[in-house]
Amino acid sequence: LVYAPRTRDFRRLAWFDLAGRELGVAAPAEQYRNPSLSRDGRYLAVEWHDATSHIRVFDLAHGGWTQVNASFREQAPQFGPGHELATTLTPNGRLDLFRVSPFGGTPRPIVVSESEKQATDWSPDGQTVLYNLQADDGTYDVWAAAADG
Repeated sequence: LVYAPRTRDFRRLAWFDLAGRELGVAAPAEQYRNPSLSRDGRYLAVEWHDATSHIRVFDLAHGGWTQVNASFREQAPQFGPGHELATTLTPNGRLDLFRVSPFGGTPRPIVVSESEKQATDWSPDGQTVLYNLQADDGTYDVWAAAADG
């Protein structure tokens, strides 16, 4: 009999220079993945992975976490212009693409469909959100949608 206790998958986020030298810790080690840095470098959004997935934003200037939305499972935050996030939420039991403020407010749909999707990036002008869409055969394709839905 072999027993391996389940461990928490802690990750540490750190700043590095172009030579690969660590400059400092960006956020304390925790159970998160899919980090996204705001365009002005002030905030760091992560998918906080515990019993459920949800998005938290770390204020890099002042410290402290803010949870984006406690109502739905959330995944893969991507910062766009003006500190808005494109993220995947599950209000209907499937992974749909939404636009949300990390500081509160109602999520606005970008893409709602039966297929699973995950935000991957924004266009430089903030008008388009790129996302992966799962095809019927289980593979993923890259799609683009207007950020305003």
